[in-house]
Amino acid sequence: DLHFAIKAFPSPMVLMLLKHLGCSFDSASMRERLEALYSGHEFKNEVNSNPRRDKWTLQSITKHPGAMTTVDSIEEID
Repeated sequence: DLHFAIKAFPSPMVLMLLKHLGCSFDSASMRERLEALYSGHEFKNEVNSNPRRDKWTLQSITKHPGAMTTVDSIEEID
């Protein structure tokens, strides 16, 4: 699957076009996740790759089956 990094060009028109083309997204913040949601994307198949996630964002990711994230240390998992 292709995952577009929202931070590269956070235009609602681009996000809508990419959704139409079947692209998933890569977000680095809750704001970017919401931009994608408002553009019609679902949180399934999302990748969240911010190295400094807050607890609220991590909890939000776990509520959406298929959403993925990266971890940089074991402390992020505990």
